[in-house]
Amino acid sequence: MNHQSMKKTTHIALGVVTAAFAVCTTYAATSNDGAMSSPEQRYKQERAACMDGRSSQDKATCLKEATNALAESRKNPAPATSKSELRSNALARCKNVLESDKAACKRLALGKGTESGSVEGGGVIKETVTTTIGPPIVLVPIK
Repeated sequence: MNHQSMKKTTHIALGVVTAAFAVCTTYAATSNDGAMSSPEQRYKQERAACMDGRSSQDKATCLKEATNALAESRKNPAPATSKSELRSNALARCKNVLESDKAACKRLALGKGTESGSVEGGGVIKETVTTTIGPPIVLVPIK
C-alpha cells in the first residue's frame, strides 16, 4: 500500500450552555402542537407537569423553576423564533470559531452531523467527522 488515509475527527463544542439555552427556550416557547404560547400558558403547562410528576425534578424544585421561568420570561421576552432568525443566530455563533473549523461549525449549526446527550442530562454534544487523505507513504524494503 503506497498511501495511508488518515482520519481527522473534529469535535466542536458550540457553546453547550448556549445550545442548551436555545433548546430550552425553543421547547418552552412551543406548545404540544408547535404553536407559540404565552408565558402564562407555558407556566400552566410546566406547573401541571410538576403536579403530575412528569418532571425529572422533585415537586418543590419543579414549581420553583416554573415560577422563576415565568418571572424571567416577563422580564426578558423570548429571543428570535422565526426559522430564518434561528438559522441566522446559529450561523452567527460560528463567527468566533477558528477558521479551520468554520466549515464544520456551519454544518453543525445547520443540523448536520450527529447529536448525543440531552439538556436534562447536562448538555447536548454535536459532532462532525471529516476524513482527509494524508500524503503518500513510501515503504522501502529493509535489506
